[in-house]
Amino acid sequence: MPARARSGGARPGRSCWHRGGLVGGRAPRIGTPPPPGRGRPAQRPARSSPRRPRGRTRAATRQAANDWDPAQRMAYLVSLSIADARAEPGLMRFLDGVLAAAPMPVPWSAFVDQFGHTFFYNEGSGESTWKHPMEHILKDLAATCRRSLKLPAGKRNEWLQAVVDAWTAKAAKEYAKWYAAKDSEGREYYLVSETNETMREHPVKAVLPAHYVKIEFARKLLDHSYVDSLLALPTTAPPQPAWRGPHDAVFVEAKAEVGHPQRGHS
Repeated sequence: MPARARSGGARPGRSCWHRGGLVGGRAPRIGTPPPPGRGRPAQRPARSSPRRPRGRTRAATRQAANDWDPAQRMAYLVSLSIADARAEPGLMRFLDGVLAAAPMPVPWSAFVDQFGHTFFYNEGSGESTWKHPMEHILKDLAATCRRSLKLPAGKRNEWLQAVVDAWTAKAAKEYAKWYAAKDSEGREYYLVSETNETMREHPVKAVLPAHYVKIEFARKLLDHSYVDSLLALPTTAPPQPAWRGPHDAVFVEAKAEVGHPQRGHS
């Protein structure tokens, strides 16, 4: 359903930004976006910025949303501490599927730096971050999956259908807030009349993807065979990951402690 056209209302200025999108001006040209800096990244652990390269560097390359390396993706999930990979393998498999299938909401894109590490770039604001644009929905989905795996099939379906209905109504309500308008140059933008929030991106591409992913994966839990496959995963300790990147410093530190035990005093 397209946003409704509206005349008047708040008009974007030349330097107005909303949700990373430039309103009233042109977005920066995308060439070689820089990976996140050495400051504290958006997600744990603290040491997640890649090393500064020496000499000439290879430019970052654009990556399809579903081409994120599985080992990196799992390390990213572990770093969020939303679920225990050893005690809740089914939940981790579910969340991994969410990230693997989640589209990039406009104006975000995925890139790979010179070390092969995936990062995310806002093509409106020029922001680079290790944080996935859909990270904010993972806690709700984790809580939904965790409860679903504990409920008997009959109660599970009844409860999940109520969740799907509530999330669908919330998505429709959020979408209905946005109206289409045009600036003084005749360019279309979108606004929320109650708050005067504005953005250039269509709400279908910028606002609804997160709602869509939540609803679709809640519906996926209605499939008994899928839930059974999650429950069948063994609760054993995962092997030490071979990949080393910005999201697995916790594993590196753990291995260092095992390999260099403290010596007692004589």
